[in-house]
Amino acid sequence: MDMKNKTQFNIWYWVAALFGLMLFQYAFTMATQVAEIPYSQFETYLKEGRIAQVAVAARSPTGPSAAL
Repeated sequence: MDMKNKTQFNIWYWVAALFGLMLFQYAFTMATQVAEIPYSQFETYLKEGRIAQVAVAARSPTGPSAAL
């Protein structure tokens, strides 16, 4: 195997690794996104029992829903 083929082979490993990292970051970002809803919708979900847990921060409540 000459040097040019070895270098090209290594470059494709780096390209594949970068693509895999970007794919992982995209999947992680999509999984951790939180949808913002109006307070009236929050109240409706609360009355329906669809809110499992709430944490109130300085400006906004956060938490997972029971089943959306």
